[in-house]
Amino acid sequence: MAFKHVKYYSGGRESGPLVAVKLLICAVMLLLPLFAPGTQSLMLLFIPGFTACMLYEIAFMHALGFLSAIFFAGSILSYLAGRADAALWIVQSTGTALLILTGIRYLKDGPDIFLKNALFLCLTTFAAFAVGSGFDLSGAYKNAVNAMSDEIEASIRLYAAGSGQESLPPELALWFQQIKEVIIHFFAGIVMTSMVLASFFNVAVCRRCLYGRLRDAVPLSRFSEWRLPEWLVWPWIAAGIGCFIPHSQYSMIGENALLVFTAVFLVGGMSVAQFLFERFSVPRWIRWTTWLLIGIQWYGLLLLSAMGLADVWVDFRKRFALRTEEGQDNHTDQ
Repeated sequence: MAFKHVKYYSGGRESGPLVAVKLLICAVMLLLPLFAPGTQSLMLLFIPGFTACMLYEIAFMHALGFLSAIFFAGSILSYLAGRADAALWIVQSTGTALLILTGIRYLKDGPDIFLKNALFLCLTTFAAFAVGSGFDLSGAYKNAVNAMSDEIEASIRLYAAGSGQESLPPELALWFQQIKEVIIHFFAGIVMTSMVLASFFNVAVCRRCLYGRLRDAVPLSRFSEWRLPEWLVWPWIAAGIGCFIPHSQYSMIGENALLVFTAVFLVGGMSVAQFLFERFSVPRWIRWTTWLLIGIQWYGLLLLSAMGLADVWVDFRKRFALRTEEGQDNHTDQ
């Protein structure tokens, strides 16, 4: 994709008051979770991307100084409040916004920004878990799983009490037990998968925001043009092999890693599906219906992940583009 029409803000396009308003809005969004505990997980899905969009037309060094100031101010407030979760939010939100802002200013492609942000979010989550546990990863993980198990049991009891029953019917109790076992087994993978999806949502939010303001000058490729790098196949294969290691601990690590890389290929499959929708001019209402049906059926998500994985070898965009050109040539000859 050509970006020759992209223009950057040099400091003279926007008035000082307008820039000040943008910075104030970004500061409120980035610092709000410090005063609203429990909102970090939700806000991590879109606030950094929206912040990067707001800062895009501001001089880069000014944007960098602003994010640095927010980082230090947020860190001090988190320390004074004794809230480790708020400190993690400050690191991840400002870091994600900076990575997106740096990527779009240096004309990096969408998949590249998405993968770097996903790696950053996963590493910072792991680092926070390690530091918070005193680097006793095994013991801390068991404690986290036990806490999760207790919460699920409490939710089941609350559900039974709300339905006016002393105990759940055997079929429903078995279903809840299976759900509990799956969540506990894939606890680490679910956490890291949420970081992968947070990275994707932020890049998507940033592009959508920029498109609303810049239109043809958006410095990010369309989502339908995303194609994941081929080397991603190898860690996916390694994780798949790890699932068959006899030792239960290593096989569980392999299964959780496989879940995370499958989520990455899910994003690639969504890009392929979006390309096919655009290629064949599928009506918008059919697209939304298809996305809804895929989202509520687990095998639909697996199908998209398989499409993303297959795209590494098949390259659906090139294949269908070649067919189009051949069809046009044949029509011209006739």
